[in-house]
Amino acid sequence: MNTDAAFLTFFRRLSLPQRRRNRRGFTLLELLTVVTMVGILSSVAIPNFLNSTDRSRYAQASGDMGRMKTALNEFFENNSNFPGDVDNGQVPAGIANGYLRDWPTSGPFGATYDYDSYNSGTGSCYIQIVFRGKNAARDVPNNQVLFVKPGMYRQSNQSLFNMVDDQVLSMGVTPGSCRPSGT
Repeated sequence: MNTDAAFLTFFRRLSLPQRRRNRRGFTLLELLTVVTMVGILSSVAIPNFLNSTDRSRYAQASGDMGRMKTALNEFFENNSNFPGDVDNGQVPAGIANGYLRDWPTSGPFGATYDYDSYNSGTGSCYIQIVFRGKNAARDVPNNQVLFVKPGMYRQSNQSLFNMVDDQVLSMGVTPGSCRPSGT
């Protein structure tokens, strides 16, 4: 009987520090559960955060393009036509003189705005502004009437022209021919 009591005392001494250790810390299972939960939450939160920053940058581009549209409409009212076509990232001639002094040549993502003015082939002039989007490459065709109806077009509502990430502000088609490039 003494040996049984000694054995129980010895066993209790061995197990007592282990119990104390478990009470002071976390088990491996608890740690793995927490790490898994954090991983799942971050896999949901990070993409949503990145998408919201992209959306805010496209909203900034829409605001820039809205200011450009206002300046172009004022120019049209005073001159009976729109400025001529310019190269990518350039300010249309005459716009900086009283219409829009800070015409944005580059926008979010480091992408540029491209003002297009060209004859549609039917005796009318087609005007648009293309924001090259996140990949900074022009995905929509050049010198082609894309959207006859004026408005803002993006990939989300237009897959006709393989618009990867471009945003197009169409001013529509106006009667008469366009001004020559750079004028």
